This record gives sequence, structure tokens and C-alpha cells, in this order.
Amino acid sequence: MNNNNLYLLTGVYSTHSTETPKQALAEVKLRVKYHGYEWSDVLGTSRLREVVDVRHLTQFYLYKCGLNYMQVARITNRNHATIIHAVKKCHTLLEVDKRFREVWGNFRLGQ
Repeated sequence: MNNNNLYLLTGVYSTHSTETPKQALAEVKLRVKYHGYEWSDVLGTSRLREVVDVRHLTQFYLYKCGLNYMQVARITNRNHATIIHAVKKCHTLLEVDKRFREVWGNFRLGQ
């Protein structure tokens, strides 16, 4: 990535590091609940934009907490290629979608 990327410089991509996958999972479940969704929504197959965004944010958050694609895939009951796609999509949406940036900021901070 470009070192002059505004979002990298301002911490939009950063998350809180956790020591274990269990801690990351516990944190992300709290964030999902706080945003008004259930963990079953993340594991489900709904294609509603809001649910898909939360699902992708969850996968992106877990990846940014230091879990690899396979670990995130196991936790969210998906294929690792799906996680790769979600991470790439989140990077793209963070650059072009103001609403998505706001949701990510709130999700990342647990607000």
C-alpha cells in the first residue's frame, strides 16, 4: 500500500491487538451485539446489505486483530477465500464509502 494513504495515517484501518483468538472472538461478539445484530447473523447467509456489512466488518476486525485467513474462516464458518474477499472489499469500501468508514470507525472502537 501507499505510505501516503490517509486512512493508514489516521488509523482508520487499525484495531486493538489481542493476545489470543478467543479474546478477539469475545470482543467481536460484543461489537456485533452492540450494533444490534446477533452472532447468528454473522454466521448466516442473509444478503441484506446491512447484514453483509456487519459480517464483513467482523471478518475484517478478526483479521486485523492478528488472526490469519484460516482462523477467521473457522470462526465464521466460511472458506478462507471468502475471508480474503471480505478483507479486500473492506479495504476498497473504506476508501470510497463514507457511510462504511463511519460504521467501521464505530465498530472498531466498540461504539
